[in-house]
Amino acid sequence: MGRTICNTFRDLLEEYNVEVKGPFNHLARNEAGLPEKRYDPSSRVDDNQKKLSQI
Repeated sequence: MGRTICNTFRDLLEEYNVEVKGPFNHLARNEAGLPEKRYDPSSRVDDNQKKLSQI
């Protein structure tokens, strides 16, 4: 479909007005192949922050 899993998951959360809340077991989730950016809103960096960090 040309969409990444992370983006699709976040879009669904927004569409249904769902907030995923921790605490999260990051170590276990990473071992299972679930990166933090997929489920933890505090680990996301928006495009503006990415651009500023590259300067």
